[in-house]
Amino acid sequence: MHVISLPLIIRRNGKTSFSLNLNTYRNAKFYLLNDVKILFKELVSPHVGALPSMTHCRLTYTVYPGTKRAFDIGNVCSVVDKFFSDALVELGKLPDDCYHHLAQITYRFGAVDKENPRVEVLIEETECKSP
Repeated sequence: MHVISLPLIIRRNGKTSFSLNLNTYRNAKFYLLNDVKILFKELVSPHVGALPSMTHCRLTYTVYPGTKRAFDIGNVCSVVDKFFSDALVELGKLPDDCYHHLAQITYRFGAVDKENPRVEVLIEETECKSP
């Protein structure tokens, strides 16, 4: 088992930021999404690089927002999962992010953390299971 802390916001060129949630994602242009995905991968690369290569795993995302404001956990975790799963594949830690290799993804609420808002991902290597 491994736990990696992931951002809720990606800072771009010092002035702008991109909130990792589905509402922002669906309204963004392709070039912006590509830039943010590259920045996300650069941020998580040192942590992902320390992981062993796996053929099968399960991911559990736990959200720790910075405020008590209600939000849709799926809106946040779906985008974080998209970027993180792609990073696992692109950095050579998982052959693909399809259900043959990544059969279970879970989203959870942790607690409000004003000091360190984040998403934590628990990565658990699993045995091969036929679909």
